[in-house]
Amino acid sequence: MVCRAPFRPLVWGLVLIFLVLTGGAVGAQAAPKAPRWMTDLSSAYPTARYLAAVGSGDSRRDAEADAAAALARQFKINIRVDTTNRKRYVDLTKD
Repeated sequence: MVCRAPFRPLVWGLVLIFLVLTGGAVGAQAAPKAPRWMTDLSSAYPTARYLAAVGSGDSRRDAEADAAAALARQFKINIRVDTTNRKRYVDLTKD
């Protein structure tokens, strides 16, 4: 047992060096690039073909709710325009 004592600091030193080197490699990885739809929604989903919205929030649920509200506002605008046009048509064709 007396023979092994001098190797103990060497083993702990190697373990410490290993942990430092592998821990540094994990932190040095680049952050993933944001998807195109987050930075430029209209290029990923052209407005002539898609209704799309991006939401934000403190959680995924909040962000989804915010995006759904943005989509609902687009529908609300389209429905108002259509209702106004129908009313005008009815008013014009009454006679």
